[in-house]
Amino acid sequence: AAAAGGDLFAGGDDDAAEPGFVNPDGSPRALGVVFGAVEGARVHALYSVELHCRADEEGRPHLNPDFLEAQLELIAAVYPDYEVLGWYSTGEAPTEDDLRFHREFIAHPKIETESPLYVVVNPDVRAGAKELPVTVYEAQLVGGSQVFVSVDSDVDALEAERVTVDHISKVSRDRAAPKGASALYPTYANAKEATSMLMERIDTLLAFLRATQSGEVPTDHDLLRKVSAICAQLPTTRSEPFEAAFLSEYNDSMLVTYLSTMTKSAHQLSELLSKVSTGYPRHGGERGPFGPSWSM
Repeated sequence: AAAAGGDLFAGGDDDAAEPGFVNPDGSPRALGVVFGAVEGARVHALYSVELHCRADEEGRPHLNPDFLEAQLELIAAVYPDYEVLGWYSTGEAPTEDDLRFHREFIAHPKIETESPLYVVVNPDVRAGAKELPVTVYEAQLVGGSQVFVSVDSDVDALEAERVTVDHISKVSRDRAAPKGASALYPTYANAKEATSMLMERIDTLLAFLRATQSGEVPTDHDLLRKVSAICAQLPTTRSEPFEAAFLSEYNDSMLVTYLSTMTKSAHQLSELLSKVSTGYPRHGGERGPFGPSWSM
């Protein structure tokens, strides 16, 4: 089974709008490498990088070995735990050219995956569709010939991604919350207040211990035992693995928040441009309220 994370499709719209390859009929197409992790029989696709492909005389895409090798080295340096799971392409369904590209992809010396997956992302989403148009395939031998066979898959999101989406899309109805704040504001405001109170009490304990150590306060062993019991309840989080994991999750959350905000702003800008284009279409040399009119 295969599971796809939200980061895998974070650049999907950009890939479809500005593809690295154009089909012979002029339609855009994006191809890329899929990275992730393997846990037992389950594959987690977590990240992708678009490939720069070259076209042959018939207009079919071919792999750029040097570019692929450079991207693999870059991803290995940034995400050492990720491995190559396969490749992706925009389209409706696998074709014979996809099988040829798949064999070319496997033949690259840096691709060590035994059975790479092929992820097809259909950019033409039907109206009313409830699921993302994403299908995962695996190349198998059927009747002596190699064909793509679909495998079970689902699209999931990391906890940081779900929190970010809720933060961007839902507006709080709490009157105490600032205007435009998300529905998560009251929860995190309470958590921040509780954390601040905890820090104040810890500072009080530290001040007492320093005063006792310096002799400013008489030593009270019974009180010191109670302080020791309280300190034992606090989790110890000062370790290099924790700091690295926390920083990585924090950076991922900030990046997803930034991308979500950019996506929302781009959508609002697109709606505004559509309204301006409808309200002030081009008619010869007419001028709109902001100068010469234009058409989108």
